[in-house]
Amino acid sequence: MQNPVATAYSRRSVGRLAATALVGLAASTGAMAQAEKPIVKMATSPVGSAGYAIATAMAKVVGDKSPYKVELAGLTGSGAIADLLTRGEIAFGFMTSIDQVMAYNGQPPYKTSYRELRLMTLGSPWRTSIVVRKDSPYKKIADLKGRRVSGAYTAHPVCAQIFLAVLANAGMTPRDVTIVPVPHAAQGVQALIEGRVDAAGCSIPQMGLMKEADAKFGVRYLPIDVSPAALERTQKIVAVLQPEDVKGGSLTGIVGNTEMLTYAGAVAASTKTSDKAVFDFLKAMWDNGDDLKKLHNVFKEWGHKEMPGNGAHAVPFHNGAVQFYKSVGVWTPTHESKQAALTKK
Repeated sequence: MQNPVATAYSRRSVGRLAATALVGLAASTGAMAQAEKPIVKMATSPVGSAGYAIATAMAKVVGDKSPYKVELAGLTGSGAIADLLTRGEIAFGFMTSIDQVMAYNGQPPYKTSYRELRLMTLGSPWRTSIVVRKDSPYKKIADLKGRRVSGAYTAHPVCAQIFLAVLANAGMTPRDVTIVPVPHAAQGVQALIEGRVDAAGCSIPQMGLMKEADAKFGVRYLPIDVSPAALERTQKIVAVLQPEDVKGGSLTGIVGNTEMLTYAGAVAASTKTSDKAVFDFLKAMWDNGDDLKKLHNVFKEWGHKEMPGNGAHAVPFHNGAVQFYKSVGVWTPTHESKQAALTKK
């Protein structure tokens, strides 16, 4: 019989995570009851990132509403999440859909194929471009030629690719700007706050540090070019990026209607995560959407229909996720056909 947790840390794993992660428990008024629950581990991006804030909300709700207590770790990069997931040392990971596809297929900069990765739920759209101070003279991405821009993203492979795609949208490469290397998107925004860069790439409006920067001096996203040629250059680097006209004032840094690029957040597991743990995690999210919305506004666009997506997934769903989506009647023949094709590989 499957162990419903099946992902307890080894002592060696705890030491490794302690060296690379900031671990915190989602607060709960039922702390005493929580202490009696088995613990599952969930990893995401560093403190201050949008991923950490979103994962904190999920850890809180799933910890309150499921048979498990969720411990959250903010790691230095998505490569570490994929590695720990596929070793069975953590149960869940909050990674973008782009990260999951790249890791699963072993696309650069990933050096191996993480074929044990499994999708649990897709999420709301994340919008991105390059962000600058609100009072800066820069009006479009091409205006940043020769300027200091955070980049490299050594611990966040998908950020490195998104950054290249955004520059390509403007007909630029990293050689056209002065790159200030940072490991992760959150550190890029921190560099903007500290005045070490003129612009930060691979950031999204929901980042905690973005709100801090906006409160300190105001921030503004630069629009992407939606011409067919510009989008072709963009999608040649990251095929799933799509344009969206984001309404002014709807998100931090969206001063007026602004064309941005979108992709999705997602929760991953691995073949070593039990069916029951995945089923119970998804059930807690499905049944408690209102609680999630109170904790983070990203869940206003992360409802029932977004969780399984439309059947165009490029990473197989976890068996526990398939069981759950079938139980609530949203697993379609399109999902089944795509899942069958993926699991035959």
